[in-house]
Amino acid sequence: MLVGLKPHPAPELTHDFASKLAFERQIIPNLAETAFGMEPDSLQGYVEGRMRCGPNGNCWLDAFPMYVAVCLCESVGVVARYGIRVRHSEVSDEGWSECAGTGFDILRGGAQRNDEGPNW
Repeated sequence: MLVGLKPHPAPELTHDFASKLAFERQIIPNLAETAFGMEPDSLQGYVEGRMRCGPNGNCWLDAFPMYVAVCLCESVGVVARYGIRVRHSEVSDEGWSECAGTGFDILRGGAQRNDEGPNW
């Protein structure tokens, strides 16, 4: 589950991961208590591989920054699963995770595959 964090009070440390964790250390125990286990999906495998080895160019999503690729997968997946009129608040955290995996399965083939129309 991705969690939005508050802006760092020191602008020069905005992108310093260790400093960001130290700044947010109060919320980490609460997040750990509310975490839920799920089976890994294809998006998780893609993200882990990309973080380990970097983009390898074999996936259309490699052209985007990681956060954009994940948001695209969530957006496509939520429409595929719930329809175009879905409201963000209607989808649980578990649902968003499932939607992201569904969106990845749709998008990983790239634009050529999706030119044929949605496969859902």
